[in-house]
This record gives sequence, C-alpha cells and structure tokens, in this order.
Amino acid sequence: MKIETLLSHANLLDGVSLAELALHLKSPLPNSSRQAKGWAGQLIETYFGLKPNNFPGPDFKDLGIELKTIPITPEYKIRESTYICMVNLKPRTWVPWEKSLAYSKLKHILWVPIIWENTDNKLENQKLIWPKRVIQKPILKCLTQDEYQQLSDDYNEIMEMIQLGQANQISGRQGYWLHVRPKAANSQQLTQTIDENGELSATLPRGFYLRSLFTRKLFINNC
Repeated sequence: MKIETLLSHANLLDGVSLAELALHLKSPLPNSSRQAKGWAGQLIETYFGLKPNNFPGPDFKDLGIELKTIPITPEYKIRESTYICMVNLKPRTWVPWEKSLAYSKLKHILWVPIIWENTDNKLENQKLIWPKRVIQKPILKCLTQDEYQQLSDDYNEIMEMIQLGQANQISGRQGYWLHVRPKAANSQQLTQTIDENGELSATLPRGFYLRSLFTRKLFINNC
C-alpha cells in the first residue's frame, strides 16, 4: 500500500459515526461505553484491514506508520493521554532512542480523532451513544526535529532511571511530552525490574504515554 492510498482510504472516515462504521463492517455495537474500552480502536483497525499480531512495531509495517485513535471534545480538546507502548523495565542493554520501540511508533502516526461527547450514564445505550461518536478527518503526523529531540530527552530520562534501578521512583512527573503510567489490569499484575542493588524486584507494568500537551498541538495546527 502507498501512503496516498492509505490517506485516501482514511479520509473517507471524515464525518462517519461509529454506529455507521460498525454497520458497514457488520460489527456488533457494545451495550454501553463502559463495555467498549478499546472497541473504537479495534473498529478502526478493522476498517483498515489490520489484524492483531505480535509484531513489535508500527501498525502499517511496510509504511512505518502507527495508527492511533484519539477521543476529543466537540471543541477539539484532548480528553486523555495516549498510550504508545510498554516500557521495558528490565533492559539488559541500553537501547538508543532512535532504535527504540517507542520511537518506531511515534515517528509517523496516522491520528484518527473521534468526537466523544459525555452522556448521561442512565441513558447510555448503543442507540443513543454511538451515533454521537463521530470520526473527524484523520491527520498524518511526522515528528519535527524539535519534537524528536524533546521526546528523545524524555525517553532517555526515564530509561536512565530504570538502568539505575529506580523504576519504582518513576512517576507521571518525568517527561515533558512522553511520560510513564502504570499499565496493568489490577495491582496484583506485577512484572520484574532491577532495584538499586542489582536484584530482581516486583513492580507494576508501565507504559509510555503521550501527554495531551503534545497531541493538543495537532488540532491547533490542523483545525
């Protein structure tokens, strides 16, 4: 697939509701948004013909492009930070930023914004919610040099702490654009890291997330 073909296909989503897309793809609608975590993203992946796989890289492998859905308000405000990938909390060797999984997913992203209005929980059902979730024109974004440098600095700050055995000291405060948050189903889901004494230690899995401070710029520049 060529980038032009991908963009042409992506632009057809502009103005389409999740209800309409689900009908087109013959996908059942969740009964409520509480049951639909990740459903919208999976629906968009299905539209682009992407299938679940274990390939640790961007979704469109041949193009080097990652696919990301992003919920926004009708005023184009970002609702939340965006998950990028898991953090290796027990690295055997230092992985440079330009060779990292985080960079491979961040360098070229096709953003698919979805207007995600709040609704009264008492009225939440598929007939009322999903026609209101409307896809906006996708945005193909490549990192600028300044963005590349800042994200590199964020990544290096976090990975240096892990190398020093300080994984449990990492909080959401580290990183200007790229930061780390727990990524686990519950507090009992633990993984291994190395502590300051070089010993194995249990900790919560963590993921790299883009702050809304970064994604907000997409809509300032493109809307």
